[in-house]
Amino acid sequence: MEIERLLAQNSEITIDASSGPNTRIGIERFERRGGILSQISSQTDIARINVQKPGNNAHSIIVIKNPYLVNGWSIFDANGKANLPFKIYNREEDVTQNYLEVTGELPLNYGSDTNNPGYCGTIGIIFMVFFTKNKTNPNCVEEWINLYNILSNRISATEGIIAVTLSAEIQNLVNKTRTVNLNIINEIYTLIVSYLQQGGSLLKNRRKLSTYKYKIKKTRKKKYKKRKSKKLKRK
Repeated sequence: MEIERLLAQNSEITIDASSGPNTRIGIERFERRGGILSQISSQTDIARINVQKPGNNAHSIIVIKNPYLVNGWSIFDANGKANLPFKIYNREEDVTQNYLEVTGELPLNYGSDTNNPGYCGTIGIIFMVFFTKNKTNPNCVEEWINLYNILSNRISATEGIIAVTLSAEIQNLVNKTRTVNLNIINEIYTLIVSYLQQGGSLLKNRRKLSTYKYKIKKTRKKKYKKRKSKKLKRK
């Protein structure tokens, strides 16, 4: 998406993890001269990574640099800490978890195909916008994880989680925008802040709405079955 290029200002970088989740990526791939970190724009401190998974499947992750991170850089993966499609090794030591500081425990990219048609990239936009607006704040990591935990709350098995609801709103906003510029970033951030401010009440309201929709659907099914039964009796 054009908005992703605006936020990162770099070409998408590819990591080959086609051997599966046990693919080893040396830490030098990130930290050496000419590595991923050196390709990050100093204006954005963001890099977009396209991970090539088995079966010619692709997955999007984000790498950021920031002085308030424990190790100076971190990976954001919308699928959660347990689902990074590769492992980072420093020689023979698995150091993956040391570089997932801005990735939460639970996945944000969750929901039925109807409600989540593939929001991995949009969830990445949520993270990039939040980071862009807060990266000079010493508490930016803690505040992001707080938002992450809100977004990871489950509404229902079919509707998925709060992150999917926010992603749908952002996707609609982006689709209606003719020119992608700083204004759209500000509008997206306003949406994000509204979700952050509502916190737990947001989940409560979404669950009520989900229950209401389920009851409506169930009532319609019952009415349809009754009408069908009457027609069969007439025959």
